[in-house]
Amino acid sequence: PFVYGDHRSFLAALPKAQRKWAERFLAPVDLDAFFRVFDEMFSKFDGKEDIVRILLTPQGIQWCSDELLGRVKRKAGEVDTGIQLHVYESRYEMMYGPRELGKSGIRHLGDIGFLGPEVSFAHCIWPSEKDISLVADTATAVVHNPSRNLKLVNGIAPISVMRDKGVRFGMGTDGSSLNDDNDIWTELRLGWFLARQPSIDWQPIPAREWMSRCILEGNQIAMQQNVGGLEPGRAADIVLLDGRQIFKDPVSNPDIDPWTLCLQRAQGGRDVHTVISAGRVARRKGKSVLVDERDIGQRLGKALRKRYGRLRKDKKFIAPVLEEIRGHFRSWEDETDVPAPRVYRYNQV
Repeated sequence: PFVYGDHRSFLAALPKAQRKWAERFLAPVDLDAFFRVFDEMFSKFDGKEDIVRILLTPQGIQWCSDELLGRVKRKAGEVDTGIQLHVYESRYEMMYGPRELGKSGIRHLGDIGFLGPEVSFAHCIWPSEKDISLVADTATAVVHNPSRNLKLVNGIAPISVMRDKGVRFGMGTDGSSLNDDNDIWTELRLGWFLARQPSIDWQPIPAREWMSRCILEGNQIAMQQNVGGLEPGRAADIVLLDGRQIFKDPVSNPDIDPWTLCLQRAQGGRDVHTVISAGRVARRKGKSVLVDERDIGQRLGKALRKRYGRLRKDKKFIAPVLEEIRGHFRSWEDETDVPAPRVYRYNQV
C-alpha cells in the first residue's frame, strides 16, 4: 500500500503509466498462502538450537484487516508463539485510527480482542495516555527503537510514561541504528538518555533496571524463555566485555555504579570481546569465528551496486508517485487533537 485508507483518489491523481504500475501492488493478498508459509517456517526453524523463535508479524493496523488479525491471534495461540506489529510509528499511523476506524488504533485492537502478553508493538511513538493504560492493563509489550525513530523523523516514544504506567518494554535497533552499525549498546544509551524528563523533579531510571529490560524483558517479548540468565538448564548465551575502556580508560570515579558506567560507555564494536551462542563461541576478540564477514560485505556490496543503478534509472518514473503520497498526507497535517510537529516535545503524551 502507498497511503492509508482508500486508495481510489490517490490512484486517480497519478499519471496513467504510474497508476498502472501502482495498481499491481494493491491486488488482494492470499491469506491462506501467508499462513502456509508461516507453518513451513515455524516447523522448520522454531526452537532450533534452543535459540531460534519464529513469530507472526502482521505489518500494522492500517494494513491489516480484522480478519487477518483474528487469524494471527488464533494461530499464535495454537503454536504458542508471539506477535509483533508496527503501531504508531508515525503521526499519520496514529491519525489513521480516528479517521478510518472512529477510535484510536490501539483501542480498536483491544475491542477485537487482539491485545495480550504475546503481543508486542514496535515503536509506539504516538500513543495517548489512555492508549498507554490499555497497553499496560493487557500486558501487551512495546519494543523501543529510539535511534531508528529519530532517523526516520518520526519522533520520540514517551517511554518514561509507559514505564510509570507499568508497560513491559524492551529495546531494538530495527535494522539500522544511529551509526548504521546495529550496536545495541548505543541504542540502550540513547533510549536511556531520551527517557530523562526535563524537570527538577526528574528521577533517574537505574542503569541496572534499564539494562535488565533489554536482557530479560527483551527476551520474553521475543518468546525466548531459554536465554537471558546464567542458570542451569538455560542455553549458554553469553556476551563477554573487555572492560578496560569502560572502567579504566578514561579513569572513572570508583564510587560510580558499574552498571551506569557500562551503560554510558560500552560500545559493541570496541568492547565486545566474546559472544557465546547456545554454548558455541560465535565471536572472539570482536571478530566472527563462524563466517567471513569481509567476504559477505563484499558480495553484498556487489549486489547492491546493481540495485542502486536500477533505482537511479527508475527515479524519474517514481517521482510523481512520491509527490502524490506527500500530497495525500499533507492534508492530514490540519487534523485537530494532534500535536503539531512544530511544538512537539520530548515524551509528549
